[in-house]
Amino acid sequence: MALEHLNAAVGIEPDIAEAHEWLGRTYRALGETEKTTNEIKEVARIKQQANAPDQATLSSPASLLFLVRAPQP
Repeated sequence: MALEHLNAAVGIEPDIAEAHEWLGRTYRALGETEKTTNEIKEVARIKQQANAPDQATLSSPASLLFLVRAPQP
């Protein structure tokens, strides 16, 4: 379930590093090495881009996660 919420969150706001960090941790716990590596690379890309002078402020990850609806059974 956490995986579905995190994927939904990065689908809505793909440039939130914290969501990708948690997604990477979740994949690591599941033994998904390649997906874990991809998320680590994405976090690095986002953080590097955030250091660029023209980077807009990202939305709060906490508020975004509450916007994601739980999957319907």
